[in-house]
Amino acid sequence: MNPFALDEPLVLDDPYISRMSEAEFFDFCQQHRKWHIERNAQHEILIMVPTFTLSGRCNASLIGQLYA
Repeated sequence: MNPFALDEPLVLDDPYISRMSEAEFFDFCQQHRKWHIERNAQHEILIMVPTFTLSGRCNASLIGQLYA
């Protein structure tokens, strides 16, 4: 099963990751620009699948509704 086909983010939780500085996290993100990467309060790294045309269209519609 492909973990990137799921709706939920892939969570990386490792002792090294929890000790990663802001600069190291920034470098990690720069090395993996094609992914949407975040870090939560528990210092877990969340990797989400990039949005594509259909979800982008839905997001644009929601933003338009909020604007209106």
